[in-house]
Amino acid sequence: TEFSASLHDAEISLLGILSIILKLCKNVVNNIKWIFYDIGSTLIDETECYNHRIRDAIAGTDITFEKFNEKRIFFAKQNLKGDIEALKFFGLTKTPWHFEDERPYEEAEAVLHALCDRGYSIGIIANQALGTEQRLKSWGFMKYIKLVIASAEEGVAKPDSEIFYEP
Repeated sequence: TEFSASLHDAEISLLGILSIILKLCKNVVNNIKWIFYDIGSTLIDETECYNHRIRDAIAGTDITFEKFNEKRIFFAKQNLKGDIEALKFFGLTKTPWHFEDERPYEEAEAVLHALCDRGYSIGIIANQALGTEQRLKSWGFMKYIKLVIASAEEGVAKPDSEIFYEP
């Protein structure tokens, strides 16, 4: 029938388009030379750092961890910095970050190693405090990383596009 013939032609056209898209994607993937990572929640689990900061901030108040965390998540779902907005909401002061609570994800080093073995150059672009490169060294990651751009050292933070440009 006419309908099945046009449907068949549409399928062939769709397959042709998909074939072209896949070839383009393959070319793009084959031309990737660098892979850039963030640090927090990517290579490093910062969960306990945030929990520690919350416990410090609510110490001596009647605000429970659960109540604070609920408000933090509420703001985060609005694409805001949940912890900062929750601190403002409750009238609390931001407390120091506990670097000692940072933990590399179990598979992070293996992934970096595998990517380097495949010829990729690895870089970091992260909103991090001073000493980022030293912390990466302490976790054994710097042997895989060729470039570290940290907001504290650069004086500009993501999402400002300036952090992504060469000096």
